[in-house]
Amino acid sequence: DLDGFKQVNERLGHPIGDRVITRVGFRLRTAAPDHFLARFGGDEFAMIVDGDDTEKLLEIVGRLIEAVDTPAQFGESVAQVGLAAGMAIRGVHGNTADALMRAADLALLSAKRRHGSNAVMFDASQAEAAAARAALESSVEAALRSGSIEMMFQPVINAQRGSLMALELRPMVRSDSGMIDAEQVLQIITQRGRSEGLHKLALPAALSTVASHPAPVALWYHVVEADLANPAFAVQVLAQLAAHNLAPSRLILAVAEADLMTVEPGNAEVIRQLRKQGVRLAIDDFGDGVSHLSRLSHFPIDIIALGPTLLSSLAHDPAVAGIVAGAAGVGRALDMQVVAKGVASADIMTALRDIGVTLVAGDFLSPPVAGDRTAAAVSVALASLGGGQSRPLLN
Repeated sequence: DLDGFKQVNERLGHPIGDRVITRVGFRLRTAAPDHFLARFGGDEFAMIVDGDDTEKLLEIVGRLIEAVDTPAQFGESVAQVGLAAGMAIRGVHGNTADALMRAADLALLSAKRRHGSNAVMFDASQAEAAAARAALESSVEAALRSGSIEMMFQPVINAQRGSLMALELRPMVRSDSGMIDAEQVLQIITQRGRSEGLHKLALPAALSTVASHPAPVALWYHVVEADLANPAFAVQVLAQLAAHNLAPSRLILAVAEADLMTVEPGNAEVIRQLRKQGVRLAIDDFGDGVSHLSRLSHFPIDIIALGPTLLSSLAHDPAVAGIVAGAAGVGRALDMQVVAKGVASADIMTALRDIGVTLVAGDFLSPPVAGDRTAAAVSVALASLGGGQSRPLLN
């Protein structure tokens, strides 16, 4: 399966995308001419390799990866994609065509979860993970249909002022195996293309919580690339803000770095429309993916949120501290606020203070709580920073 092909289609257009598929097929056939190659559809290929030599198989897959990784020129345009491969061996991972394809497909899913071009051999744990994933997806889908997703909120604190900046919506689902956390819920809903259904349920409920909060705070609300290309979403957002008598500045739409980097500036009309009305835009999990810093200036971004993956080793890794300081510097240079999310310990909080990042959120301050407990959670968070419960909650 090709890595980055979606971005080629969006950036260069489907005619170039079709030519990329043709070029990739030629390169794969040329790199391993003695083996049977087929295209399944889209950007997915399969190959049958004769023999039982695992080292030979790995060498062949290495050649395929190298062949696909080379950039391709189409007139003035340059396209580059990667290759993720899943491998299965007859007699080891199955004996029928269906069993082998199922095993290779599960290995492919594991390969695609890793960054860059790579190949993964099937093992039984992948089947177990797939079954567990299917159970999670079923629980989230059922909760979305029944309207039983639990709306939880996590405070975003201004540690310097001792005040509350925003409440981040963290939708969770209760299942037979326990609570499904917000990251998994949002990921599953996005991958299944059900974000529109979530917005109909979650946006009114979340805005209602923010409107009734004792302090005039903002709602930090997650959106995906598809939302930012949908004019109907902008209409829905503005209508809900008006219905709850909230100024547009009381809403922060947070889009993951990886999603925002695939939105072409010419296709960002929804972003510009909402931003013109006063809605703020945050780039979420900044530093967890591959940042194209030159593209940040093309979007009306108000806030950069540093992701928990980046922050996890901040307190004990000077290199990471340098990266965080650099990211904070980029934000300040572009006149953006910088928020550190996923603060999990006092050591991380201290390191952020030393760098000068004072807008923070994470379980160290407060875990996600129900809407009617947010005021108490904010008081606890401020007390943990030495702000005390008597400090006023400011915007």
